[in-house]
Amino acid sequence: MEYKKMFRVNVIADMAEREMRMLATAARLTASRARSYVFETSTGSATDIYLVDGESPMALRAWHSARARNPAPAIFLVTETNSLSGRREFKRPLVPPSLLGLVNLLDEVTVHEFQFLPELSIGHEGASPDASVAIAGKGTRFSALVVDDSTTVQAQVGLGLKMYGVAADFADTAEKALVLIEKNVYDIAFLDVVLPGGADGYQICKAIKKNRRLKHTAVIMLTGKSSTFDRVRASLAGCDAFLTKPVQNEVFQQTLCKYLDERGEQSMGQPVIAK
Repeated sequence: MEYKKMFRVNVIADMAEREMRMLATAARLTASRARSYVFETSTGSATDIYLVDGESPMALRAWHSARARNPAPAIFLVTETNSLSGRREFKRPLVPPSLLGLVNLLDEVTVHEFQFLPELSIGHEGASPDASVAIAGKGTRFSALVVDDSTTVQAQVGLGLKMYGVAADFADTAEKALVLIEKNVYDIAFLDVVLPGGADGYQICKAIKKNRRLKHTAVIMLTGKSSTFDRVRASLAGCDAFLTKPVQNEVFQQTLCKYLDERGEQSMGQPVIAK
């Protein structure tokens, strides 16, 4: 399934004609992407993101008024950015060389605020994470084990975990995974079924579930296998969930949050985005 969404950006600023042309160009450039933007000058409940003149008292008053009705995230346009301001800022004037930077900042907002990352499709070998969306793994509270012989899948799962500050260890064989679970305790494990060597994901799952130190570890089978027989084998091995590749980011997020929320005393909260 292809995930697409258009985000409405409410422009609260006195924009020069050339800057409005830049916004129109940004809308056209993103129109065919899974994540696109439309820029509007009228406020409304459908607004997803505010683009505000951060140096205009009139624009700031209008933004405060709009935010009271719809507390959407905001990007502030300023002549000089300040990393200590505590808000998302983008330098004016908008010119062609800076257009990509604005789109990237909008992309970061959609990941952080709306957890929308269509670039991440775990198990889709033709897809790789979009490096333009900067994600920082800060505030680590949880740990994960990822067992898959595909480096692409390892990178995809790693990015999905990094969004939530989850530290991860990786193994490409069952033997390496068994060594790791003897040395470490994990909050969650993602296991492929078919692995090089003599053991498979079901055996790793059984080993985790039999280990008293790992009794709270949630085990997610993440595999290309989809038959009823495979699901039964996974259930008998003691797995907590069964995901069939490719797995869209929304499903991965829901599964991750479900089991880590149960593991922790409070909600995981929002993903962390690099500044």
